[in-house]
Amino acid sequence: MNILRIWRAVLDTFFPPLCIKCKNHLKNEEKSHLLCRTCFDSININRVIIRPDKDTTLFAVGRYDDIALRELIHCLKYNKFTGARNTIRALIKKYLSEIDLVAETGKDAILIPIPLHPARRRERGFNQSEIIATELSRLTGLRVDSTILCRVKNIKPQIEKRSEEARKENVKDAFEINPIGYSLLAKNLILVDDVYTSGATMNEAIRALKHAGAKNIFGFVIGKT
Repeated sequence: MNILRIWRAVLDTFFPPLCIKCKNHLKNEEKSHLLCRTCFDSININRVIIRPDKDTTLFAVGRYDDIALRELIHCLKYNKFTGARNTIRALIKKYLSEIDLVAETGKDAILIPIPLHPARRRERGFNQSEIIATELSRLTGLRVDSTILCRVKNIKPQIEKRSEEARKENVKDAFEINPIGYSLLAKNLILVDDVYTSGATMNEAIRALKHAGAKNIFGFVIGKT
């Protein structure tokens, strides 16, 4: 343990951690995060519930075009920076001080992370949506269930698809419902993902859940375009 502390001190001396937005050195109290206090506080937290269309109710922490928020999501999703988890937890907590998620969805609502295909999960080593759902669960007390929704189609990354129609086609029939032994009819479900762009992924997941009988489905994301 002492060796680990010494090694960390050496790394901090020669490679001091930098804020992912402004690139300034992080202070001691900021080192468990990836953003300095100034850049963290600059992120505009949504104070309203978003309805992208008549069938979708979306809880979005902030806007994806916010540089600090976008860099944070990228660090979690692609760079596997564990500090991103701490900062995302802090952002969710800040958002929940503005929007009472439990009051809006019910204390028995179930958090369902948007799943990765097993091959993609093995490649990445984790599912960022599960990380977000876990932090949301810790802050709200809502239960996470990663077994209800399954991804059966290993699609190309949505970022590679430019048009809305191409994104819809890319995720078509990507999800199936795992036979879970109880009805989804009376359940309030919250789909959790990192980003909402065209809405194609979440809408396809909603379609699969509704086909299985679910009626009350919400969405929760960190960033929305």
